[in-house]
Amino acid sequence: MKKHPKNGNRIYLISLYRRQSMMALIAGTLILCLTCVVIIFTLVYATNRGDASLFYYFTVLSAILSAAGAAFMIPYAVDGARKKRFTLPKWVALLQYSATTCEIITLLTVLLVILPINGDDAVTGINFWLHLINPLLTVILFSCVETGVLYTRRDTALIQVPYWVYMIVYWVMAILIGEKKGGWRDFYHVGLLRPLWIVVPVLLLQGYFVAVILRRLHNYRARRGMKRISGMWSKNLEPIELKIEVFGLGRYMGAQYQGDEISLPFDIFEMMTKRYDVTMEELTRAYIRGVLDSSEEKRKRNEKDDGVG
Repeated sequence: MKKHPKNGNRIYLISLYRRQSMMALIAGTLILCLTCVVIIFTLVYATNRGDASLFYYFTVLSAILSAAGAAFMIPYAVDGARKKRFTLPKWVALLQYSATTCEIITLLTVLLVILPINGDDAVTGINFWLHLINPLLTVILFSCVETGVLYTRRDTALIQVPYWVYMIVYWVMAILIGEKKGGWRDFYHVGLLRPLWIVVPVLLLQGYFVAVILRRLHNYRARRGMKRISGMWSKNLEPIELKIEVFGLGRYMGAQYQGDEISLPFDIFEMMTKRYDVTMEELTRAYIRGVLDSSEEKRKRNEKDDGVG
């Protein structure tokens, strides 16, 4: 029988989550700061030109959605770096998923429609940041951060709602009403594309295929990450050996963490319960005993040091 994992694996596990937290923090901060700067400069530029249609553009709205996704993720990344456990609520992960889908649609629209019609103006000046850099950074953030969340087909439909809503509003304001009647200017040149009864389904399918590809890539990476963690465990571990390992993980976390609270790795415990004959309650108790044991040792050391001082 193989022995249960050693302390080095516990350290690797914690290092893995710490790295995820730092990657999420760095990428999220870059996107948030860049988007804020670009939006401010774009707003000043539009105001100087007397253009009040800045927030009519899907590009700008997608950038704001991307910044919102990054902003909501940053506190969890900071908390993950502090607690050595990066966890992200599904609603934040879905927001990031939706923002990435919208940003890729922006990038494809620029490359396939706007660039051939408007030329270099589509990718120079402030448009260079809005049309190219921001979408690419959003994709990098989505690709680098492992959330542990598996997206479903329902999620794929749900995150496209912002895109569908914008398509409906744009169709009404720019195509049906038009600029002459008080609507929007057709700045995406949809009216030039023919026939429209083919264009609309193509635009819908574009968003669908982008969302599906992102979902499959994300789920593949999430499952690979789960296998990487579970691969550290021997296939024939006994429940008592597993609880000893979880106890050791609790001791390690208790010794490393400086604070008033500590997180429970329920995602890891759930993988263990699926693979071994052990319950979530047993694992939780073993982990908490490890944390308490380590905390008690730290308390005694601190009291001894205070006495010496």
